[in-house]
Amino acid sequence: MTWEDHTIYGLTLRCDQVLPGLRRGPGRTDTLVTLQTVPSDGTNWPEPPGPMIYRSGGEASPGQPFLSVWPGPGSSWAAELRCVDAQGGVRFLISADGAQIRAELSRGYLLLDGLAYLLGPVIGAVLRLRRIPCLHAAVLRGANGAFAIIGPKGMGKSTLAAFCASRGVPVLSDDVAVLGMSTNGVRVDPGYPRLRLWPNTLRHLGHKEADHLPRILRGSEKRFLDLETNDVAGPWRYESMSQPLRAIFRLSGRGPDDAFSIEPMQKSTALIELAANGYPHFNLAPTETAWNFGQMRQVVDLVPVKQVSLPDGIDHLPQVAEALLSEVA
Repeated sequence: MTWEDHTIYGLTLRCDQVLPGLRRGPGRTDTLVTLQTVPSDGTNWPEPPGPMIYRSGGEASPGQPFLSVWPGPGSSWAAELRCVDAQGGVRFLISADGAQIRAELSRGYLLLDGLAYLLGPVIGAVLRLRRIPCLHAAVLRGANGAFAIIGPKGMGKSTLAAFCASRGVPVLSDDVAVLGMSTNGVRVDPGYPRLRLWPNTLRHLGHKEADHLPRILRGSEKRFLDLETNDVAGPWRYESMSQPLRAIFRLSGRGPDDAFSIEPMQKSTALIELAANGYPHFNLAPTETAWNFGQMRQVVDLVPVKQVSLPDGIDHLPQVAEALLSEVA
């Protein structure tokens, strides 16, 4: 068996196949995570040992969510993530120390068919087991360090981040901010050199071949945009080095009279927002809520958190992008 090393979120992900869109090459041995794929007859996997921890909103079939999270079977596995569509799926098992992932693939289902699950909630669970705090956020690099964008689903953080990227602002991460804590501040580790965007957003940003880009999941219309290949032309860039986190911007709805504004948030309010935007969106143990809250308390003590009131529509994007960049200049 040939093993391939990739780097993602400060981890070295060693897999028995090449994962497209991830940077290749060895990383630190102390952050090694091994991923092995094995075939499975179907999606009639063994009954989980405990109640469901989390389920996604949509369903592949009645009663079968696209993503479900369960306690792991036995003492060796801490978590089990089942990711399915109408034709098949993959069962991810994650070891208690966050050092091993086992992917059981149903017949005809490829690891690439569920790549977004691996790069999102599966790696998120690994980071949680390793007690590495994360935010559900897009992260970009300004002149003086990184800034993170958080906000409710549908508020436009991915569109705003993509607009900034299309104007030459380097991207550290599309969806997850992996935080390194110290007494001197907070740093953010880079993820992988891809953005996940809807074709309409890509076309608005000038990408003429959006429909031909790889899907993030089998059956999904959302696409991967690779920042380091011929998928893109122009100023799109990926930041591959860890950066100090200088600010966190929380997107909200329209301000008074449809006004755009950026205002500092009180620490107590900011703490609640960051705790609510922790990643992954599920806890693998009862103690994790308190642990996550404690980590986010450190973040708000070290990093300014600001509320961004957005006007409606996309015409405001240049103004907002310029304002965010000036905040971290």
